[in-house]
Parts: sequence; structure tokens; C-alpha cells
Amino acid sequence: MTEAAKQAALEVLLHNARTGSHSLPRTAGWGYPEPYTRDLMLSALGFLVSGNEDLTQSLRRVLEMLAANQSRHGQIPGLADNPEDRGSSDTTPLFLVALGWFRQFTGEADFLDKAALRALSWMETQSPDDRVLVAQLPTSDWRDEQWVLGYGLYVNTL
Repeated sequence: MTEAAKQAALEVLLHNARTGSHSLPRTAGWGYPEPYTRDLMLSALGFLVSGNEDLTQSLRRVLEMLAANQSRHGQIPGLADNPEDRGSSDTTPLFLVALGWFRQFTGEADFLDKAALRALSWMETQSPDDRVLVAQLPTSDWRDEQWVLGYGLYVNTL
């Protein structure tokens, strides 16, 4: 059963790696084709532990694209191929986690070092209480939004 689950997961990851856009993997097996940063970063560990070199290289391309599309202050976009897609609160910390995994797995300790330093700098400026946790306004009504204009309905009140 475990081997069947592993094989099924590998098939989905390989399918996604081959069928995305801009040489990036898609983030839903047979669903939406957009390269959502959050989904790609959460899949990074699966890419690496699979031991599949194609998946490792696919993750390398994702991380390089994110670094190329990073804001000048260090924020990572919500869509990997769109440098203007700003506002996600979790993409920058997830980028740092996935980059750390990638460095450890490949032994490339300095891979995207400048991008990592910019991301850390951005993180330090997003915490009003100096805890390096990204702040969210009380009007934010989605788990990944840094800010929302106006008022939103809290998901946890439903």
C-alpha cells in the first residue's frame, strides 16, 4: 500500500513537472495550470525525497524563477512567473524553507544566496513586534493574504 501511494504521488509530480508553463511545473495534477508559489514550495520536499533528478531540476528552475521575480526588497511573488503578483504573506517564508531543503539535499550551500538574504531582509521588515513573523491585518480574510483593502469575513467565524 505504501509503495502504491509513493508511486501515485511520483506520477502526479512528474506529470505536473512536464505540463506547466514557462518551464515550471503546474500545481494541480489535472486542474489549474498556474505555478502557484505556495503549492510549489509545499511540494518541494516531495520533489527532493523522490530521488528523481528531473524533479530536482524542476525545483531548481522554480527557485531560480522565484529569485528572478523577487521584489527589490525581497518579497517572493504568489505566482512564480509573475513578479507583480504581490500580497501573499507566506510565499517568502516558504521560499526560504524550500531553498534550505534544496541546499541541504544538493549540497549547494550558497545556491541563490543573494535571494535568500533579500528574503530574510523582507521578513525582518514585516513584523511590527520584531518576531520575524509576517503581520496580517485584522481585515485579512484569507490565510495567505498580507493585506486586504476594506473589511473581510474571517474564515474561522463560519
